[in-house]
Amino acid sequence: MIRIPGTMTDLPAVLIDKRPTSAANAWLGGDYLTAQVISPFQAIRVHVNAGEGAATQEHLATGAGLVGRWFAVGDYVQTYDEYRLTHALPGGHFTHIAICVFSSGTVFNVGRCSPIFNAVGGAEQVEFVSGPVPQLRPIDATWSRLAGHA
Repeated sequence: MIRIPGTMTDLPAVLIDKRPTSAANAWLGGDYLTAQVISPFQAIRVHVNAGEGAATQEHLATGAGLVGRWFAVGDYVQTYDEYRLTHALPGGHFTHIAICVFSSGTVFNVGRCSPIFNAVGGAEQVEFVSGPVPQLRPIDATWSRLAGHA
């Protein structure tokens, strides 16, 4: 098991040599670890349900759709706005969520979100690097900013 520095979140993985990240500014203090999964674990991915043709730049297209490289781990039970701020999501209205399973052998970078996109950051995040691709199970519901009281 590894513990994400600065948190109480443990993941079933072993540390390996650090791999490059696709976004150095995404990590709090520039710090992240690289690890390899030894036992499956779950993460979530939020997106706008756009396809690969949603943008002419690959990082925008894959960031907007179900398939991508950035995931949330740890305590992600928050309101829409809390989640957006602590996970430092770019502008836009994220409307969909998928449960993702990282399989044994998957290599990933892990750490805490930096305060980018006018957000506070600090939440735990995982960046897929290589190996078995996370298995995605979209949740059949729309995620919304709306809230109410029963």
